[in-house]
Amino acid sequence: MRFYRAWWDPLTADNATWIQFGIGIMVMEFIVVHSGGLLSGMSASVANTKKEKIGLLIGLVALYFGFAFVISSAFHSKPLFYSFSFIMFCRLITGFFAVSQKNKDAIIQRSVSSALLYMFVCFLSIGVPFPAGGLTPRVVSQFFHDSGEGIWNREPQRALAAGMIYFFLMGVYELFAARANLQRSAEMAKAEAEFYGKMGKS
Repeated sequence: MRFYRAWWDPLTADNATWIQFGIGIMVMEFIVVHSGGLLSGMSASVANTKKEKIGLLIGLVALYFGFAFVISSAFHSKPLFYSFSFIMFCRLITGFFAVSQKNKDAIIQRSVSSALLYMFVCFLSIGVPFPAGGLTPRVVSQFFHDSGEGIWNREPQRALAAGMIYFFLMGVYELFAARANLQRSAEMAKAEAEFYGKMGKS
């Protein structure tokens, strides 16, 4: 994983540029997680008309783009902004078009799970004294250009460790979610086959 390499062997992770990029991803992930829950809830809401819903979606996306631009500028990373733009474009498209209730529930469930997991790894990164690994003072001063005073700025290994744990656990979650979806689909297909089989006999 890139987060692990940026933490323990940073010079092999795109010549240590992943130190700054990896921390930027974790900071940007806060906006991604927050927007995922809010936009998913708004898309599933029936309280607003379609016109009002689209207006609110566009307004929120514009607001999130503003935050994303500030974050990517602070980390001097255009790819960070481009990645966020792609995610938000997909979410905006999802909000415009009709989505089944089953898919809406799955999206909201994923958003809640990712938000809880993100908060967990953030608290973990603050409470656990992660070792510096390959992030020696010389490497950090040369490749991590940030003047912030937060704990992730002073000890970047905490952010990279949090990123490694977060994305690993989200990957595990996605595997189990995909397996559960396949099982539900198989059960529905079996039930439909049995139903039509009974209809054919009657």
